[in-house]
Order: sequence, then C-alpha cells, then structure tokens
Amino acid sequence: MDACLPATWLGMGLPPDLAPTLTEEERYGLSQLTEQLIRQRVSSAQCEQRLSRLIHPLDSIYAHVGGNRHEHRLALKTLIAEMNQRQTPWWTWSENQWHQVLGASRSEFSQRYHIPERRGPRGRLLLLICAYLTGNFSAFHHVGYLSQVALAKRVFGEAVFRTALRTVATEMRQMGLGKALVKQGMPQFLAYVLLLAHSPNLRDITTSLLEQARYQIAPTYRRVCAVLSRTLCRLGILAQPLTRSAWAGSYRCSGVNDTASPEWVSWCDRWRATSTEAPQTRTNKYMVLVKTGRWLAHQHPEVTRPEQWTRELALEWVATVDRMVVGEWTHPATLIPSHLKGKPIMPNTKATLLAAVRSFFLACQQWEWIPTRFDPRRTIITPRSVRILRGPNPRVIADEVWAKLMGAGLTLTAADLPLHNQYFRFKEAVEEDPTAAGSLSQLWYPFELVRALTLTWLFGGLRANEIKRLRLGCIRWQAPQRSSAANSPDKQRVPSEPVRQDQVCLLEVPVHKMGKAFVKPVDRLVGEAIDT
Repeated sequence: MDACLPATWLGMGLPPDLAPTLTEEERYGLSQLTEQLIRQRVSSAQCEQRLSRLIHPLDSIYAHVGGNRHEHRLALKTLIAEMNQRQTPWWTWSENQWHQVLGASRSEFSQRYHIPERRGPRGRLLLLICAYLTGNFSAFHHVGYLSQVALAKRVFGEAVFRTALRTVATEMRQMGLGKALVKQGMPQFLAYVLLLAHSPNLRDITTSLLEQARYQIAPTYRRVCAVLSRTLCRLGILAQPLTRSAWAGSYRCSGVNDTASPEWVSWCDRWRATSTEAPQTRTNKYMVLVKTGRWLAHQHPEVTRPEQWTRELALEWVATVDRMVVGEWTHPATLIPSHLKGKPIMPNTKATLLAAVRSFFLACQQWEWIPTRFDPRRTIITPRSVRILRGPNPRVIADEVWAKLMGAGLTLTAADLPLHNQYFRFKEAVEEDPTAAGSLSQLWYPFELVRALTLTWLFGGLRANEIKRLRLGCIRWQAPQRSSAANSPDKQRVPSEPVRQDQVCLLEVPVHKMGKAFVKPVDRLVGEAIDT
C-alpha cells in the first residue's frame, strides 16, 4: 500500500501519513509496550503518546463506527502485539495475515490473545471492521460465526442500512413472499452483498457480486440469493435474475468444497450426475461425501480417489463418524449454535453419514468404476451401539404435567384459541357496527376441528403423522359382541342413528409411512368430538 489515504477511509479524518513501514522509534515503542500492555500496566493514553501514527487511524475508525471503551482497548492490545511481531503497520496486512489475527472462530481468537470468550467478540468485531476498511479483507466466510447485519450497521450506519433493507423487504412483500424469509434470511444475505460491494447503495450490486456471495456465505442463506436477484430485477437494478442452472452448480464451488481434494470432488460430481436418486437425496449425500473429502485431506492427503480406499481406511472412517462431534469437518462458514458445537452428533446423523458413503462405494463398484477391494455392506455398517440408540425415545411426561394437559383439553373453549390478525385489524369497525362481526373469521380454524384434534391427541395414542392422515368418517361405533352377526358390517351403526352407551368407539387409521392401516378402540370422547 502506498502512502496515500485508502478510498474506503475517506471522510473519517485520518492522517495522510500511512507509510507502509515502521520507523525505528515505533519499533522500539512497540517492543517496550507489548509486554506491559498485555499485563495491563500501560494505559491507552501512554500508548497514544508513543505510537500516535499507528493508533490514531484506529481511534478515527472507532469514533466513526461507535462502540465501547472496552472494545477499543481489546482491539488496541491486539494490534500492538501483532505489529510488534510482524514489524509492519496494521493497514498493510494482507488477507491471510488478517485471517491469522482474527482466527477461524471466536474461541480461537479468545484463546490466542488470552481474552475471556464473553469479551472476545467485542474487540474482534472492531478488528474486523479495521480489516474491512483497509480494503485488504473481505473473506467473512473464513472467520466463523459472524452477524453480517451488525457489521453492516456499524460500517454504513444503521439508518442507511435499514433504508436499503426496507426497500428490498417492501418489494418482496409485494411479490407475495412470506414474512419469515423477509425477516430472517434476507437481512443477513443483503448485508453480506453490500459489504462485498463496499457500498450501502443497492444500485452498486451486480450479478457477479451475487454469485460471489452465494458461493461464500453459509448454505443456510443461499436460497435467499435467487429471491434477492428477482427482487433487484423488479426494482430495475439487474437486467435478469440468476438462472436455476447456476444455482444448482453452487454445490461444486470452491467455497463449499474448501479443503477437499479437487480429484475427490470430481468423483463426487461424477456420482451425483449419474445417480438416479431423488434430487434432494443426491444433494444431501453429496455434502456428506464432501465432508468425507475434508477428512481425507487432513488425515490421509495421499488418498484422492475412491479406488484407493481399503478395508482398513473404511473401518477408520466408521470409527471417526462414531466419535464425531458437531461442527467437525463442516464448511467453515456453517452457522453452528455455540451450545451445540463440540457435542457428539446424534445416532441418526451417524447412520446417515455412513449410509451416504456406503451407497457411494456400492454404486462405484456396481457401475464398474473401481475394482471391488472390500464389501461396503459389511465394512461401512452402522455399529450396533448406534443402531440401539436409534430406536424410539419417547419423552416421559410427569403426572402433574399430564393432569394439566388433560384438564386444559377437556375444558377447552373458543376463548382459549388465538384470534386471526384480521379480527384485530377491523376491531374498531366491529365495535362501531356489531353486525359486521359475522363477516370476520375470528379464529384460524373452526373450534370443533381444534377440539377434535385436541381430544384425539390426548386419548388416541397416535403419532403426529397418523393424526394428519385421519379422514372424514374415521369413527365407527360397534355394539358389544353378543352373536356372530354382531360383527358384520350390516349391524354397524349408521351415522344418523343415535349412539348407545354400550357401543364401542373404533378409530380407523389409514396407511401411513410407518405401517399399514389399522383399527383401534378409543375413548367415547374422541368419537363424539369427531362426529360433531
């Protein structure tokens, strides 16, 4: 970097003396202050007196983006320690150097600089802003969990960012898109794109920026990219939206396959293009195979082709999956909640990972792509200890809790149900004209339907998917068995006939994903609620 002021810093009142080298006085001051500052024996004022040229740009950025003094002090300590080690000003650092400073996660940053993890993200965010404003860093997908919205608000200003977001959200609502997509997915993705564009102006977004953001951001937000491109087309900013073919190819980008061997990824692409399984199934298995490629690149970099796998390597992969934890061998930009990261993965997840790799090798052998060196059905199997844990694990409900549920279900009234938003919207009109209340649907669903579902859940003993498949006329009333003719269909009650107290209520459950159709006796309350 030359001595002129970077364009991204214009308007912040920074000094023009941004030389790319340190003076002898600055080197001496850094060496003297590093150890003392880490031990908290020197104040920020003393640092500024000795290293004003190096610290004043940080102060100007801090004054521009806002924050607290503790955040500023953590960032100052980190910059002084790193400048002393690298012997260069912080505005000359490359993207790789900034990545080493910021770390791949919050915990890595806190451990590197011996900062409590609850305080580390504050100083790390200010450092990330400094790296971004220098123009030398934009690899946000390599720093772990990051709120792009918080970063964009501090860089561009909260009011400016909200204006851009409001413009996009208004157009999305006019397109008929749901509130969940507008409020949850779009803000993060839009903030990421604006940061890549180095501008809060929507007209600075281009198709290439959208492609870059889609390749780099976490897979959770990738589906929003196509929606944003269509929205920008309606606003007249883009000429045409992103194509579906380009979206389908995003799983083969370097951002997703990051550390996996390119040769291994090419085999995965070949399998995905040949397989006849459902599209979503192929995608899920493909991501598992890429995860396997990351493990191979780290543990066995010499193995880049499926034909190089042996029985011993397959058994090692089974053991790795059995001991795998949440977040291990995943994409660096994947958003993982902190309370789940590092915990063992669930038994169903283990079985899914092993099944994907097993089907991959079975297909490669059956299609004669590779020689048969081992039997995947006998080698890459789910361990018995995992299969046992995959069984049903019903939750035990305490007696007092179940008593409350029973009481609430038996005494359920229409006043207990939530009202539709339309009722509140026209509430004043209804108060003025009570006759208009009949035209408003106050409840989301008829009360009789909700009561029937409630009693079926309480007394039916059915799974959720079984309740969803119940049809009209699923109740049969059968008299007690007094003779062989009593069981014939001709003797069953006609719906129009009154129900006798000695009749048994039978519930007909149709065919579902877990088994065949069956009939079971249930409490009379269930039958009466469904019949009404």
